[in-house]
Amino acid sequence: MNPRLTIIIPFLNEKEEVANTVRSIREYSNSDEVVILLINDASDDGYDYQQVAETYQTEYILNPVRLGVAASRDMGVARSHTPYVMLLDAHMRFYDDKWVGRIINELEKDEKVLLCCQTKGLQMVDDKPVEINGRPLSYGACVNFYTGRLLFECEWIFHENEEERTLQTVQVPCVLGATYCCSKRYWQYLRGVEGLTCYGNDEPYISMKVYLEGGCCRLLKDVAVGHIYRSVPPYKIEDFTRIYNRLLLSELLLPNDYKARIFSQTISYYYCYNYQDALFLLYKNRREISDLKQYYKGIFKHDFTYYESINSQGHNFINIVENREVLLKEIAHHVILNTNLTSGIGLLNGKMGIVLFLFHYGRHTENDVYVQLAEKILDDVIDNININTPLSFHNGVMGIGWAVEYLHQKGFIGGDTNDILEAVDKKVMELFSLATEDLNLDKGLGGIVHYVLARLYTIERERKENSFASDFLCSLYEKVKGVLDNKTRNSDSLAVFIRFVTYFEKLVPIQAPSIYDIVYLRFPLGDYQPEKYVSGLDGNSGAGLKLIFETLKSTLPFSNSKVEYI
Repeated sequence: MNPRLTIIIPFLNEKEEVANTVRSIREYSNSDEVVILLINDASDDGYDYQQVAETYQTEYILNPVRLGVAASRDMGVARSHTPYVMLLDAHMRFYDDKWVGRIINELEKDEKVLLCCQTKGLQMVDDKPVEINGRPLSYGACVNFYTGRLLFECEWIFHENEEERTLQTVQVPCVLGATYCCSKRYWQYLRGVEGLTCYGNDEPYISMKVYLEGGCCRLLKDVAVGHIYRSVPPYKIEDFTRIYNRLLLSELLLPNDYKARIFSQTISYYYCYNYQDALFLLYKNRREISDLKQYYKGIFKHDFTYYESINSQGHNFINIVENREVLLKEIAHHVILNTNLTSGIGLLNGKMGIVLFLFHYGRHTENDVYVQLAEKILDDVIDNININTPLSFHNGVMGIGWAVEYLHQKGFIGGDTNDILEAVDKKVMELFSLATEDLNLDKGLGGIVHYVLARLYTIERERKENSFASDFLCSLYEKVKGVLDNKTRNSDSLAVFIRFVTYFEKLVPIQAPSIYDIVYLRFPLGDYQPEKYVSGLDGNSGAGLKLIFETLKSTLPFSNSKVEYI
C-alpha cells in the first residue's frame, strides 16, 4: 500500500517533544499509511534528533541555518511524494486510529480545501500533558483585522452554529490548532506561505488565500488532536519579524484603503526600531512581493470583501462604540460650533482638517447642509493663504494642497487640480532643491513625497500633463532610495518612501492617498466628550472620520487564547 499522506513537522529546540509527537502518530496509524518528515530548523540545543528519526523511521532534514516555520513548511511540501500533506507542530498528541482515513476521505472529496482538526488544549503538569481545565471546544478561528496589537492574529471561535451541530465537517473562516491538511498540488498552486519570515501569521495567510482563490477551509469536528500550549517558546522570536509578516499580508491581500489603515495602526503601536526594521525588510523584498502580488492577482476569484463577510461569521468581534450615529452627530455639532475659534487653516490642527470631516459627514448622512458648510470653510482656507503661510504639511500649504487633491479624488470638489495647485507644485519642487536634510512629514522629504504621490495619482488617472519635471522626479527617487538603502532611521515617512520607490520602479500601480497615510485617527472610546477636544484632525474631526470609516470592533472575552508556538 502506497502512503497518501505526508506529515511535515518543522521544529526548533523541541527536544523530547519531537519523539513524543512522532510516537503518538505511529501508535495511532499504520506505517504504510503515512510518511513522516521531520525538519530540524537549525536547532542548537544539542539534542540528537537524527536518532529520533532513525528510531521511528521518519525522513529527516537538517537546515544548516534557520529558515523559519513558513519556509520549512513549504520546503517540506516540495519534498513530499504523496498527494496529500499535513502540517503539524512538534508538540501534539493523537487519540484514535481513525484520523488518517477520515482526513484522506475528506481531501479526496474536494481539491480546493484546507482542513484543520478539533483542538484538544493541553498543558504540561509534572512533565505530562494534561487537558486544560475549562477550555471550551473551539470551532476554527477568524482573523482580527480590527485591534492594533492583534492585527492579523487568529481568534478562536468558541461557539457552534445551531444548524451545524449534527455535522462532523463544517466551514470555518480560518484554520487554527496546528494540524492542517491539504493536497500538495493545491498548497503549491497557492504558493503556500511563501514570503513569511521566521514565525507567525501562517494561518490567516493561507486561509485567506484559499477563500480568495475560490476554495474553502473546513474543520473536522470528529478528529481531535491534542496541542500542548506554551506561553514561552524554546527559541527566540525577533519582534520585527512579527511586524513584518503583518505588513506583508497587508501588502499582498488587502485593498489599499484597508492596507493604509493597518499600516497606520501598526505605526501607532510599534513606532520603534522594530517597525523600521520591518519596513527595511519590506523594501529589500519589494521585487519578490511584487511578483507574488501579480501571481495572486492572476489566480484570485474573489476580493477582500468576500473574505471579510465569511470572516465576520465567526462573531468573535463586538462593536465597542455604542450609539455611533448619536456620537457622530454630537462631534459634528461641536466641530461646527468651534470652527470660528480654530485660528489655523492647516490640515492637522486647523480648518482644512475640519473641511475633510464635514465633506465626509455630509456624504455619510446624505445631508447637503454639511457639504455646503465644508465648501464655505474651504473657500475661507484658500482665501487666507498668503505669503506668510508656511509650506509645511501639518499646518501649511503642502498639507492644504494634499487635502485639495484628496477631496478632488473623492469627488467632493471639481476643477482642474493642475491649475489649482500649480503654485504649490512649484514651491514643493523649490523646497526639494534646497536639499533639506529633514526627512519627516511636516517640513521635509516625507511631506514632499506624500504631496507628489497624491498629485501623480490624479495626473495618471485623468491623463493630464505631468506638472513635475522628469529630472525632479528622478532626483526625488534617488534621494528616497538612498534613505532606504542606507537604512536611515530619522524619518517618520519610511512607508511612503517605499511606496514611491515601488511606484517609480513600476513594481506596483500608484496608490490613491488616504487620510490614514498622514495621521493616526484615534478611537473615540469610553465616555467620549467632544467638548474636551480640539476640532482638527488631531481631535474631533479625526475621531469623527474614524467613526465614518470604520466599524470599531474588539474581541470578545476568552477569544484571546494563550499564544501558541511551534
